[in-house]
Amino acid sequence: MSQKNWKNFCIIGSGNHTVTKIIPALIAEEKRIKGIVSSKKNTTLTEFKRFENIKKSLQEIAKDTVFVIATPPTLHFRQAKAILKYG
Repeated sequence: MSQKNWKNFCIIGSGNHTVTKIIPALIAEEKRIKGIVSSKKNTTLTEFKRFENIKKSLQEIAKDTVFVIATPPTLHFRQAKAILKYG
């Protein structure tokens, strides 16, 4: 699938980089943010569906969704592995 066809996104992590860079970039490209995976309950990103963990997001979000990992690098391998394992 071409990157131009990517329309649905789920962001893992709700830190400063997500808020100031990733979300504005996706919105500017008219992409749909289907959810944000974050353990933070008091996130300011209330306009997006929040998932407490990756597993819940994978169960609820369509398979044609691109997952953007925006967490500390030490978590990337484990998170990417979970996403790939799910298919």
